Amino acid sequence: MEKVAVLTLLSLLQLSSVIQCEVFTSQSDLESLIYLRREVKSAIDEYIQKEESRLEYLKERLKSSRGLSSGDESDATNPINAFLLVKGLSLDLAEIVAVTGDRDSFKEFARRMEELNEATTFPDNEDISGAALGLIRLQDTYQLDTKSIANGALGDSCCAPELSDFRLLPVDDCFELGRQSYLSKDYDYAIQWFTEALFRYPSTEVEDSIANVSMLLPHGEEVLISTDLEFESSSKVSKSKILDYLSWAKDIKKTLEIGKDFLAKLTGLEMDAFVDQVARAVSGGDQEETKQKRVALKSNNLFFKDRDTLEARYKSLCRGETKSNSSINPMLKCYFSSRGNNPYYLIGPIKEEILNLSPLIKIFRNIIHDEEIEKIKELAKPRLETAMVVNVFTGSNEKSQTRVSKTAWLVDEDDPIVSKINQRVGFVTGLSMETAELLQIANYGIGGMYLPHYDYAQPGQTASFVTNTDGNRIATLLFYMSDVEKGGATVFPKLNLSVWPEKGSAAFWYNLKKNGDGDSGTQHAACPVLLGTKFVSNKWIHERGQEFRRRCSLKPNE
Repeated sequence: MEKVAVLTLLSLLQLSSVIQCEVFTSQSDLESLIYLRREVKSAIDEYIQKEESRLEYLKERLKSSRGLSSGDESDATNPINAFLLVKGLSLDLAEIVAVTGDRDSFKEFARRMEELNEATTFPDNEDISGAALGLIRLQDTYQLDTKSIANGALGDSCCAPELSDFRLLPVDDCFELGRQSYLSKDYDYAIQWFTEALFRYPSTEVEDSIANVSMLLPHGEEVLISTDLEFESSSKVSKSKILDYLSWAKDIKKTLEIGKDFLAKLTGLEMDAFVDQVARAVSGGDQEETKQKRVALKSNNLFFKDRDTLEARYKSLCRGETKSNSSINPMLKCYFSSRGNNPYYLIGPIKEEILNLSPLIKIFRNIIHDEEIEKIKELAKPRLETAMVVNVFTGSNEKSQTRVSKTAWLVDEDDPIVSKINQRVGFVTGLSMETAELLQIANYGIGGMYLPHYDYAQPGQTASFVTNTDGNRIATLLFYMSDVEKGGATVFPKLNLSVWPEKGSAAFWYNLKKNGDGDSGTQHAACPVLLGTKFVSNKWIHERGQEFRRRCSLKPNE
């Protein structure tokens, strides 16, 4: 379009030179050119000024976008920098593109963006939402202070001294974290981030409204104007917009609290009885169906009367706020094992450590080597897809907020190393691999986790991995394929046990008792990664073929 305008302008100039070819012969005509020159110069100056303003704006937006203007390879392992990276390549880039306009230089820029988009995938709105909520999840699990995160630190004692690139989150980024919390109905954190966004406005822009803001803040807090930190002077988010969101978040939170109290007074029921009535109404009064739904709900942590206690214990274990069981039980020990005189381990026995006796949970040290790990990662990375969980009612696999990671599946034919590792699982566990599932690889991103769950299917629960011929998942072997700098533990809330990732090691436990019943003590969770990256691989082993490898007990309840 700009080319057309330029060509039109040139055509008009050439036409005028034909029609008025004798301007120089008349003084009055020459004098008219003086006016024309002044107007043309004024138009050019105005155009230059607009272009310079546009370019200055672009420079300012690029500078203010932490995710576009700076960073290095380590950004992928730091959740704050990773959030900025995703936001920079989605929201910030979209704004810059919108300002460039229809110019030849922009067309070249657009062509380069198209080429990059063919080679890789740009983050979208779903990614920015996931990155923001992942950061909020880390804040909640590890009890991180909002202001500390906004100043680029991940807690007073966790990681802050080790970070070389402290980044101040500007107004826009704080607002986006608050907005995403608001949209996910997490109003407590929404209020905190909106407050922080307001705090980071330059004093000249907020001091005129401080008197009206204090009434909106949590617990009667007041906004303090920063005098020792330099924040971005420009923001695309208006002060009034932040105040609107802050006000709505406070109002909704208060309304929900009133509604919760009112419901308790209105029904006069304990939550257990209230859920019974709801389930009965949904099932049309079918008592058996009601019972099955309650079993399924309980087994998947969608409801249990001690849910708050379990969640608190899960988060506490993720933070490492527990003592080792070995200091309590002297029967827990570590030793070298040949795994029942297996020829494979007679010369080079493996290091084995008992972490829990009932249910039995072990760690095998150094049973997968670095070169094997790198090969497995190489095979899995192109196949990674969003992880699924089993719907307790339909048995089908679906996306869920209870599990945030990506997974891939490998078969023996993919590479000899895969076959070798599967064989090794049989050696170290002493179980048959005949009915075991494929090797699953999992990678956790920003705030990636898997909330407390069971690997086995419980009574009343339909699961796609349970078949009439192979039975339930009798055991799990979990390989750790990376060290994690902070966070990322595998925790067992009911056992008060945390297992910290150690590259090359593997955790092993029986999901079922010897009588075939599920062992509720094996409920476990994957804590979110605070700093670093986490790769694991799972091998789930089924019941069929284990009849003479793990015999039934003479005691019916074992």
